Amino acid sequence: IARLELAHVKATRPLDYRKLGAHRVNTIGKLIEAKSLFAGVEVDVVFDNKAGDFFVYHPPKESHGLKLRELLLAAKDRADLWFWLDWKNAKEEYFDAAFSRLDALENEFSIKSRTLVETGSDAIFSLLRGLSRSGFTHSYYLPTREAILCTQQPRETKCVEFAKAVAARARQIGAGVISFDGNASQFINANMHNFADLRIASWQLNLSASDQGFSSKIGPLDGIDILLVRFPSIFFY
Repeated sequence: IARLELAHVKATRPLDYRKLGAHRVNTIGKLIEAKSLFAGVEVDVVFDNKAGDFFVYHPPKESHGLKLRELLLAAKDRADLWFWLDWKNAKEEYFDAAFSRLDALENEFSIKSRTLVETGSDAIFSLLRGLSRSGFTHSYYLPTREAILCTQQPRETKCVEFAKAVAARARQIGAGVISFDGNASQFINANMHNFADLRIASWQLNLSASDQGFSSKIGPLDGIDILLVRFPSIFFY
């Protein structure tokens, strides 16, 4: 079903197709499936300072030993595949080591121009500006709970102030993108003037590429750069 639905989007709405990515592609098996269907994939990564390398997994799950480099090797035949790297533990004390590893991966796989690096809402330090300065697309993760709480009354004073604070934090770390759960869209739309200089990336986990009629459920993606959707796989981790 996913193959047929995504092929239909690609044939009838090629610009929207380029914005669609598979959510949580954290195994080689799922990557092999997803890269034949999607324009891009989202990958959860954790930097291990002792090993000096990025590993692919989503805490609190334990690492299953898969390095980001191994995943990139498995995608080497898709030079146009974009990546959303959800960096789960960006920290100032080992940013230089992590950045050096990203730079080495860039030298091997030429990923900068097609990679968004998302850092957490609690990762606020000036060294992060180096991501966008070097050519990676950098995204600030919008705190989901607070944003969803503001969806009912997005123009309340506390929500307006929250929107201003989010935009300020994004600019502080040099992020050019704001990423958020699709359930917070109402909050984003109501406060869009605060985010006018930021691009938009989101995920809609109520949408599955394997659902019948998926292509008709995806509305026009004007105003959004990336949309992640669920992609069920027996290789899920």
